[in-house]
Amino acid sequence: MIRTVRQDRITEIHTMALLAVAVMWVGVVAWMMLEPSPDYEMVEVVVQPGDTLWGLARQYAPGLDPRQAVYIIRTANGGLDPGRLQPGDVVLIPSEVR
Repeated sequence: MIRTVRQDRITEIHTMALLAVAVMWVGVVAWMMLEPSPDYEMVEVVVQPGDTLWGLARQYAPGLDPRQAVYIIRTANGGLDPGRLQPGDVVLIPSEVR
């Protein structure tokens, strides 16, 4: 079978694309492995009357920027809406590792 220049070029493009995907995959895996572990652990907290995400963030993770802690709380709890926080709700809160 005789290969044409066009077929060789297509094979070359496919090979380069595969190589690019492999390099990106290795980069992502390496980045995930090298990411530092957080300086906090997650604890479950039962919301009490008057609690706010901001207040819980400041109480349980005083060393974190409260904005960052609230973001972590919302993300860890499936996009928790601060306006729908009710007493009795159980939420994951970052707590500083001592």
